[in-house]
Order: sequence, then C-alpha cells, then structure tokens
Amino acid sequence: MSDGVNALFDFSDVPDLVTAWPCEPDRCDRQRHKGLTPRGAYVLWSTAEVLADNWNERLALASLSSSDRPALDHWFDDLPPIARRLATTAWLSRFAASFNDLAAGVASGHLELACTGEEVAFRILLSDCARVLNDGLAVPPNFDEWPGHGDDFDFDLNRIETIVCWDYDVEWLWDPALDGIENGEMAESQLIGAVNLHPRDWFHAFENATRIPSPGPPLPSA
Repeated sequence: MSDGVNALFDFSDVPDLVTAWPCEPDRCDRQRHKGLTPRGAYVLWSTAEVLADNWNERLALASLSSSDRPALDHWFDDLPPIARRLATTAWLSRFAASFNDLAAGVASGHLELACTGEEVAFRILLSDCARVLNDGLAVPPNFDEWPGHGDDFDFDLNRIETIVCWDYDVEWLWDPALDGIENGEMAESQLIGAVNLHPRDWFHAFENATRIPSPGPPLPSA
C-alpha cells in the first residue's frame, strides 16, 4: 500500500464500495459487521478487474495459436486440468467474462456465484488476492477514510470465502487424485450431490441462483 505502488494506478473508476457494503452507523465493529467490509470488497474488485484484463491479454495471445485446445498453454495453468484439456478459444472467452461478472457483483454490493464457472473464477481470484496483499495493495488516495476493522479482519480471505461461497466442491477439480469427478460418477460427488462440475456445464445457472449467467459455448466431449 505504498505511494510508489499507488502512483502506477488511476483510481477514477473505483466504485462506491462504502455505500455498496455499508457498516452499521456509529457502532460497527468486528462482531456486528456482516458481509464484506468496504476494504475487503476493494481488494476483490480491484483484483478481479486486473484478472479480467489479464485473461483478455492471454486470449489475444491464444488467438495467434493454431491449436484447437489453447488452454493447454502455460498461460492457462491456473485452470483445473479438465478445463485445460477441453477449452476452446470461445469457451475461454466466456470464462474470462466471469471476472468481469465478479467485479460487477462486488461493485453492486450483491456478489453471487451463480454458476460453477464463477465459482472456479472466484477461487482463482482469491488466490490472486493473497498474492496482491502480500506484494502490496494499491489503494485510492482516500482509502484511509474508508471504514476499517483492522487488516486482519478486512482482508481475511478465509472469512470472505465463507461469506461468498455456497460450497467447496469445485476445489476437487484441481485434485489429481479425483480426476474424473466432473462426470458425477465418483462416490464423493454422489455423496453431496455435486452438480455442473464438467466444464461443459460450468455456465448453467444453479437451481437457487437469483441471477442467470450468460451461457457458454459447447465443448468437445473429450
């Protein structure tokens, strides 16, 4: 959060996160605050915006390749293996849009993961937030005036994960020991009723979602 880091950024597009994620007037503290804090929302929003730009840059590079499976390139090694094996350029473009959706959700004060693709994108986002917080978060000039609850609360990524995520089954997609779980035939997925883990289903809205995400393009079956 140094002035040197901040000098590299233009903060004119930062949304009003203090209004979007309000504190209880005059009496907010760690025990009373529910949901994201304005400062916690900021690290999510700003990192999601950067990831959206980065993914579009990766897609521009992938478009220069003649491969029909560009996600096998190292640019996309943060995706689960099954997605890397199957993803086409069109599918990657749809997935990249998930970071814009996450940023928009944070900016609106209503962050909902409405499909598996957004859950996977959110896992990637949290991982990148950890790196950003470790390296130094660039913040707006008036950031010190935002309500604060201590960095260990505002930027507690475990707390943020608990608030935002409905479940954790997408984490299985990165586990080599559970390769094939996306087909829904393994005992683990049947036990908890995991759905939409296969990349072809990542953009199907969850049954209890209040927002319908735009669908993704078809994928090869193998």
